[in-house]
Amino acid sequence: MRCTTLSLVALAGFISTAQASIVGTTGNILQIAPPVSVNPGALLTNVNAFAFNEQQNRTFAGLGDITVNPSVAPPLTPGPWAGLINSHFIHVNPGGTGAIFTLNGTVTFNGNIVAVMLSSPGNIPPANLDATDGLGAFGTAYPTGFPTRGWNGLGTIAIAGPTITFNNVVVQTQGLDQFRVVTQVPATGSAALLGLAGLVSMRRRRP
Repeated sequence: MRCTTLSLVALAGFISTAQASIVGTTGNILQIAPPVSVNPGALLTNVNAFAFNEQQNRTFAGLGDITVNPSVAPPLTPGPWAGLINSHFIHVNPGGTGAIFTLNGTVTFNGNIVAVMLSSPGNIPPANLDATDGLGAFGTAYPTGFPTRGWNGLGTIAIAGPTITFNNVVVQTQGLDQFRVVTQVPATGSAALLGLAGLVSMRRRRP
């Protein structure tokens, strides 16, 4: 009985870990818990960008600015997307007068990237990013409708499988660089749940 209980606890922990959608970050991108706000003036920094998970296991449909995987932008590859997804957010808000820095780094998820929503140059307001704020983290305030929200088009953004890469993306105080990334929900959680059901079934069959 005790061994079975310990196995169930361990597997439950594995399921919880599997649902943590950001696998890792590199460069000057830091993973954080969902913050209270990503509005202008929140999370000011001259060093880092911040990545966090939003809603998970959501069925949603929208328009993306980067929808070809793999690809390198620019040029953007806009198009529709739909399905069961996990949502994630990357936020950069440099502080200080004339603050400017270059964003270089990656964010890797536990599912392949479906689409990236951002503001393409000249697209004000960034309708695709605004339109997906319904996927935002519960308790986090978002700047829906902010006119210079999104990407200023400086540098390149590449997606390949589960990884988004920022190369020499120049971030300035006059903008609010933000990106929403939606990814496929991996099968790992389902497999873990099946394993948990199997352990329960084995426990019931034991004399």
